[in-house]
Parts: sequence; C-alpha cells; structure tokens
Amino acid sequence: MVIFMIRKSLERYIEENVFPEYEKNDEGHGIEHIWSVVRRSLKFAKQVSDINEEMVYVIASYHDIGVSIDRKHHEKVSADRNTDVDAALKRTYTYRLKHFPHLSLDEIIEDSRGHLIEKFGVNGYSRENFILKI
Repeated sequence: MVIFMIRKSLERYIEENVFPEYEKNDEGHGIEHIWSVVRRSLKFAKQVSDINEEMVYVIASYHDIGVSIDRKHHEKVSADRNTDVDAALKRTYTYRLKHFPHLSLDEIIEDSRGHLIEKFGVNGYSRENFILKI
C-alpha cells in the first residue's frame, strides 16, 4: 500500500471547493478524469525524491478547472497536458456525442478526427507533449 502525505484539511478543501466545479464540465473533463489524473500524478510523485506531494495533488486537482471558463483554450487557462491517445480519443468522442447530438456517427468521428489533428497533428498545439502507448 502506497501512503501519500496529504493533510486531511487540504483534501477536505479540495473535495468541497474544487471537485464540485467539475460538475460544470463535460464527461471527458469531469471528476472521473480528474481522479485518474490525481492518482497517476501521485503515483509518479512517489518516484521523485524531495517532491511536495501536496503540491502535486493540488495541481492535478485543478488541472482542468478552466474547461468551464474557456473550453476551447482550457489548456492555457488550466494545466492540462494529458496527451494519452486513448484518453484523447475517448474525451473528444464523448464531448461531441453530448454537445452535438444532431450529428451522425460519421460526422462525430470526422469532427473528432479534425480536433485530434488540430491538437496532435504536424502543427498541433500539443504535439510536443504527445505520448503514444504501444
């Protein structure tokens, strides 16, 4: 069992004041995604000596808070750099399903494809951060 050094008062603050904000976001940027990022970040933090786990917890907890402020540019408003291809595919697809229900499946797929090219393509704004899982 891995133990993280996070004060209960900090956890309580984040859970009561930050996590409820994610109810404003789409499923791809909702609380399930946030918990996934928090877990991965804290797991990574255990591999780094002299790291402030509370800071890692706070950063991971806030990383998509900007989605409800400016969806299109939330990476600049928040600290989002989740570039896992599986997660990116799921998130872009579920976002389009929810927000564009009038589109056909082919249109949703094509729009999702366009977004992923814009983000990870040759001139994409997140290309340098892209992680391909094999």
